[in-house]
Amino acid sequence: MKKDNTDFKVELENKNNLLNAIHDELASSEDFILSYIKTMCIIHGGKFNLEELRHKYGWKMPKVAALTAAINHFAARGLVKRGATVYDVELK
Repeated sequence: MKKDNTDFKVELENKNNLLNAIHDELASSEDFILSYIKTMCIIHGGKFNLEELRHKYGWKMPKVAALTAAINHFAARGLVKRGATVYDVELK
């Protein structure tokens, strides 16, 4: 019984940290699209693969194309980092 309570507290703390990170990003950003990209990274452990998210969330190609263009723009400015493939994005 004690272990379950400890696991619950750890999970709750992790979710609280995640929400705080998202709040900080949204509160401090001046660019909505950059915040969206960074929030997707935060939610998915600091990085994501755009192609995997497209399948996971059922995104249509216009959204993926717009995000790809935005990611390319922000990566060129050094605000996000590209991963091993063109679909991988990481927090800077």
